[in-house]
Order: sequence, then structure tokens, then C-alpha cells
Amino acid sequence: MGAREVQKKLDFSSPTLATYHLDKLEDLGLIHKGSGGYVLVKEVKVGALSQIIRFGSLLLPRYIFYAFFFSAMFVFYLAVKWAEGSFTVNFDSGFAILLGVSVMVVMVYECLRIVRQRLI
Repeated sequence: MGAREVQKKLDFSSPTLATYHLDKLEDLGLIHKGSGGYVLVKEVKVGALSQIIRFGSLLLPRYIFYAFFFSAMFVFYLAVKWAEGSFTVNFDSGFAILLGVSVMVVMVYECLRIVRQRLI
């Protein structure tokens, strides 16, 4: 594909703007300029990028915050019940433990699934 074709497909204002962006993609190693135009070298999974949050210089899965929050709430629940001396396994505490563990497992699984995806 040439710069003019890219300009028309993406509705850019000029071929120069299309060339600028194509040069940036070439610098990243995502496309290659050949005799017939530009050729795709690497495909980027843009949808996976929506699952990532930049936290300072770190790139973290967005579910990591939910995982920390629910883990902290679960540990707090267990600590309070243990400190009160009223920790007995009955229907209510069993349900709370089951709910806490299942939410933590789901959140950790989602974080690992995001980390395993290759973004570029």
C-alpha cells in the first residue's frame, strides 16, 4: 500500500501526514517500505492494550487493582474475625470465605491472562 492509499483509507488531510505516520510505524519495525509500497511486518493487538494501565513507568493489568482490593478485604475480614475470637466455620463465614477466595482466584486469573497476551 502506498502513502496515497493510506491517506484515502484513513481520511488523512494530506499524503504527507500519511507518510509521517508510516515512517513512525517503520521506525517501530511494524511495517517495511518496499518497492510496491508499505508491507505489514508485525501485527499489533490493539484490543489487548485496553486491558493495560500505565502506573508510573510500569504497565500493569487493570485487574491488578481489583485483585489487591478484594485480597485486602478478605484478609481484613479474616483478621477481624480472628481478633474477635468469633471465627467459627458456619454458613455465613463459609459463604464469606468461598466468596472471597473465588473473587481472588478470578482476579488473579484475569491478571495472568492479560500478562500472557503478547501485545506487540
